[in-house]
Amino acid sequence: MVQNTSFFTDLDAPNKMDEKPFLRLDLEDIDEFIVPELRKLTKAAFDVDSIVDAAGEL
Repeated sequence: MVQNTSFFTDLDAPNKMDEKPFLRLDLEDIDEFIVPELRKLTKAAFDVDSIVDAAGEL
């Protein structure tokens, strides 16, 4: 079972995955801070601009 997941974007260079993830999820130790960020990745709330903005801030 996957217990750690990393989320990447292409903020450093268009169409090229950044070397560092903007968000890491550890299912054994879920940080309350990332729950709202995870909600942005759901189908019901998916908004590319919001995700990219959040990734730039994290």
